[in-house]
Amino acid sequence: MEIFLEKRINLKEDLIVVDEVQNEPLALKSLKYFYEKMPEVHLVYAGSLLGVGLINESFPVGEVDYFDMYSLSFDKFLKEAVGDFLYDQYENTIKTGEASAVLHEKLMENLKNYWITGGFPAAINAYMASRQNQYEAF
Repeated sequence: MEIFLEKRINLKEDLIVVDEVQNEPLALKSLKYFYEKMPEVHLVYAGSLLGVGLINESFPVGEVDYFDMYSLSFDKFLKEAVGDFLYDQYENTIKTGEASAVLHEKLMENLKNYWITGGFPAAINAYMASRQNQYEAF
Protein backbone atom coordinates (compact mmCIF):
# COMPACT_ATOMS: atom_id res chain seq x y z
CA MET A 1 0.00 0.00 0.00
CA GLU A 2 2.84 2.38 0.80
CA ILE A 3 4.37 1.89 -2.63
CA PHE A 4 1.03 2.40 -4.33
CA LEU A 5 0.29 5.54 -2.27
CA GLU A 6 3.91 6.71 -2.29
CA LYS A 7 3.43 7.55 1.37
CA ARG A 8 4.33 5.96 4.70
CA ILE A 9 1.49 4.39 6.66
CA ASN A 10 1.52 4.79 10.44
CA LEU A 11 -0.02 1.52 11.62
CA LYS A 12 -0.81 2.91 15.07
CA GLU A 13 -2.54 6.09 13.89
CA ASP A 14 -3.83 5.66 10.33
CA LEU A 15 -7.17 4.07 9.53
CA ILE A 16 -7.07 1.62 6.64
CA VAL A 17 -10.37 1.25 4.79
CA VAL A 18 -10.79 -1.66 2.40
CA ASP A 19 -13.98 -1.40 0.37
CA GLU A 20 -15.87 -3.98 -1.70
CA VAL A 21 -14.46 -6.83 0.37
CA GLN A 22 -17.08 -9.23 -0.97
CA ASN A 23 -15.10 -9.24 -4.21
CA GLU A 24 -12.13 -10.83 -2.42
CA PRO A 25 -13.20 -13.34 0.26
CA LEU A 26 -9.59 -13.92 1.40
CA ALA A 27 -9.40 -10.25 2.44
CA LEU A 28 -12.09 -10.80 5.06
CA LYS A 29 -10.36 -13.91 6.34
CA SER A 30 -7.21 -11.83 6.84
CA LEU A 31 -8.97 -9.88 9.61
CA LYS A 32 -8.33 -12.74 12.01
CA TYR A 33 -4.61 -12.55 11.38
CA PHE A 34 -4.49 -8.78 11.72
CA TYR A 35 -6.36 -9.11 15.01
CA GLU A 36 -3.94 -11.74 16.33
CA LYS A 37 -0.61 -10.56 14.87
CA MET A 38 -1.05 -6.79 14.48
CA PRO A 39 -3.79 -5.61 16.86
CA GLU A 40 -2.54 -2.01 16.68
CA VAL A 41 -3.70 -1.73 13.05
CA HIS A 42 -7.02 0.08 12.61
CA LEU A 43 -8.98 -1.57 9.81
CA VAL A 44 -12.41 -1.05 8.31
CA TYR A 45 -13.57 -3.59 5.78
CA ALA A 46 -16.67 -2.58 3.87
CA GLY A 47 -18.83 -3.79 1.07
CA SER A 48 -22.36 -3.07 -0.02
CA LEU A 49 -22.95 -6.78 -0.73
CA LEU A 50 -20.75 -8.14 2.05
CA GLY A 51 -23.37 -10.44 3.58
CA VAL A 52 -24.63 -11.57 0.18
CA GLY A 53 -21.26 -12.06 -1.50
CA LEU A 54 -19.82 -14.26 1.26
CA ILE A 55 -22.62 -16.76 1.73
CA ASN A 56 -20.36 -19.77 1.23
CA GLU A 57 -17.29 -18.33 2.91
CA SER A 58 -16.07 -18.66 6.48
CA PHE A 59 -16.23 -15.58 8.68
CA PRO A 60 -13.62 -14.66 11.36
CA VAL A 61 -16.01 -14.88 14.32
CA GLY A 62 -14.97 -12.96 17.43
CA GLU A 63 -12.61 -10.59 15.66
CA VAL A 64 -15.19 -8.65 13.69
CA ASP A 65 -17.77 -6.06 14.69
CA TYR A 66 -20.50 -6.05 12.06
CA PHE A 67 -22.42 -2.82 11.33
CA ASP A 68 -25.12 -2.14 8.79
CA MET A 69 -24.88 1.49 7.71
CA TYR A 70 -27.42 3.46 5.75
CA SER A 71 -27.46 6.96 4.40
CA LEU A 72 -30.22 9.46 5.10
CA SER A 73 -32.85 10.02 2.45
CA PHE A 74 -32.96 13.39 0.71
CA ASP A 75 -36.12 14.38 2.62
CA LYS A 76 -34.47 13.59 5.97
CA PHE A 77 -31.43 15.56 4.86
CA LEU A 78 -33.65 18.55 4.10
CA LYS A 79 -35.53 18.28 7.39
CA GLU A 80 -32.56 17.61 9.69
CA ALA A 81 -29.67 19.43 8.01
CA VAL A 82 -31.34 22.29 6.17
CA GLY A 83 -34.44 23.07 8.20
CA ASP A 84 -38.19 22.73 8.50
CA PHE A 85 -39.11 25.64 6.24
CA LEU A 86 -37.45 24.28 3.09
CA TYR A 87 -38.59 20.77 3.99
CA ASP A 88 -42.20 21.97 4.21
CA GLN A 89 -41.87 23.69 0.84
CA TYR A 90 -40.42 20.48 -0.61
CA GLU A 91 -43.34 18.41 0.77
CA ASN A 92 -45.81 20.90 -0.69
CA THR A 93 -44.07 20.62 -4.05
CA ILE A 94 -44.44 16.84 -3.97
CA LYS A 95 -48.16 17.15 -3.19
CA THR A 96 -48.92 19.78 -5.81
CA GLY A 97 -46.31 18.91 -8.43
CA GLU A 98 -45.45 22.60 -8.72
CA ALA A 99 -42.46 24.62 -7.58
CA SER A 100 -41.34 28.18 -8.23
CA ALA A 101 -38.08 28.73 -10.06
CA VAL A 102 -36.50 30.02 -6.83
CA LEU A 103 -37.61 26.97 -4.85
CA HIS A 104 -36.44 24.64 -7.63
CA GLU A 105 -33.02 26.31 -7.63
CA LYS A 106 -32.77 26.06 -3.83
CA LEU A 107 -33.78 22.38 -3.86
CA MET A 108 -31.23 21.63 -6.60
CA GLU A 109 -28.51 23.39 -4.57
CA ASN A 110 -29.40 21.25 -1.57
CA LEU A 111 -29.56 18.10 -3.68
CA LYS A 112 -25.96 18.76 -4.73
CA ASN A 113 -25.00 19.19 -1.06
CA TYR A 114 -26.78 15.92 -0.28
CA TRP A 115 -24.81 14.17 -3.01
CA ILE A 116 -21.55 15.67 -1.76
CA THR A 117 -22.16 14.39 1.77
CA GLY A 118 -23.27 11.03 0.41
CA GLY A 119 -26.19 11.29 2.81
CA PHE A 120 -24.00 9.89 5.59
CA PRO A 121 -24.69 11.23 9.08
CA ALA A 122 -21.08 12.15 9.98
CA ALA A 123 -20.60 14.02 6.71
CA ILE A 124 -23.96 15.76 7.19
CA ASN A 125 -22.97 16.77 10.73
CA ALA A 126 -19.76 18.30 9.36
CA TYR A 127 -21.79 20.06 6.67
CA MET A 128 -24.21 21.43 9.28
CA ALA A 129 -21.32 22.64 11.45
CA SER A 130 -19.75 24.45 8.49
CA ARG A 131 -23.10 26.09 7.68
CA GLN A 132 -23.45 27.20 11.30
CA ASN A 133 -19.94 28.69 11.26
CA GLN A 134 -20.73 30.44 8.00
CA TYR A 135 -23.81 32.14 9.49
CA GLU A 136 -22.02 33.05 12.74
CA ALA A 137 -19.48 35.02 10.70
CA PHE A 138 -22.19 37.58 9.81
